[in-house]
Amino acid sequence: MVTTKKGTSVKHLPSFNDKSCKEYYAKFKHFLKIRNDNLDEARVALEDVLGWLWRVAAEPVLEIIRKDLVPQDSFKGTLPRVWWISCGWINVFPIHIAGNYSKRPDGTTGHTVMDHVISSYTPSLKALDYARKTMERMTAACSGYPERPSALLVSMKYTPDIKPDLGNAPIEIRDVKGILESAYKVIALGNPREEFADKPSKKSVVTALHSCTIAHFACHGIADENDPLKSKLILCDWIERPLRVGLLMRMDLERCQLVNLSACDMAVNRDLLLREEGLHVAGAFQLAGVPNTIATMWPIIDAYAARVSSGLYTALASGKNACSFSASAVELHFVLKKMSNEGLSPVIWGPYVHFGA
Repeated sequence: MVTTKKGTSVKHLPSFNDKSCKEYYAKFKHFLKIRNDNLDEARVALEDVLGWLWRVAAEPVLEIIRKDLVPQDSFKGTLPRVWWISCGWINVFPIHIAGNYSKRPDGTTGHTVMDHVISSYTPSLKALDYARKTMERMTAACSGYPERPSALLVSMKYTPDIKPDLGNAPIEIRDVKGILESAYKVIALGNPREEFADKPSKKSVVTALHSCTIAHFACHGIADENDPLKSKLILCDWIERPLRVGLLMRMDLERCQLVNLSACDMAVNRDLLLREEGLHVAGAFQLAGVPNTIATMWPIIDAYAARVSSGLYTALASGKNACSFSASAVELHFVLKKMSNEGLSPVIWGPYVHFGA
């Protein structure tokens, strides 16, 4: 079902059926299993899934709405935006990067979703409408706050009972702090504490979330395969006091305009029986009122996380001015497209997704 400004239409996708989806979900799980062992083999496995997803779903959908796609001339480039409703199998597969990535004789790749549109995800049309209205309200309210806006930055280099260590997490947070500190009061929490104000606990993070404008997490995350409401961000006290989806989705975050989850598996629900629901950490922040959430669909490579984050905030920020959060999806797209154009594998840049307005 496709909705544009001209109305709603239905496109039958006969090859995007349960049997086919289960077959390629098994291949996708195989990719997830081998991605750390052999990057080249993982790339072949992922591109097989992305090529199938392009043929049976993405290309047919883009073809029927191509004439209705409106370029975003107010932002860089002229690509239009598309919101994928994250339910059913779309809640499992990375349709935002579907495409043919095989090299042509001239060195270019075949068609991909990223060549045609800037993608975002949303749990429902109602959620998208709410995110847009919330974004407008927050933007208008910001000018009335007497204090400087704040940015919560969380670094977990070391995590109790979880490996590997995230050696680049403090570097990522330092880079982000350097970009934001001229316009934002920075609340930096980290383990080890060292140069940070305090260690990130469930209590300190929840408290800061209620007052911050930006929240950035460079840490581990866990997508619970048995109960998605128990999926969680991994902080210092995660064993005794986990910060779970069930709590996050009940929060009312009136100021936070962007949450960046530079953590693993924060935009995915591993329970296929509940794939109709956006029950993951990114979806929880949407339900809590955050109009823009950036998250990942599979474990990211620590060495590249800082590059993605720095590129995003450099584009969003403008000197001493606060960030323009309405451009979050657009700027993320161009950061990832640049990495793709450099020949980096979609295994590296592909997991990053934008939810919301």
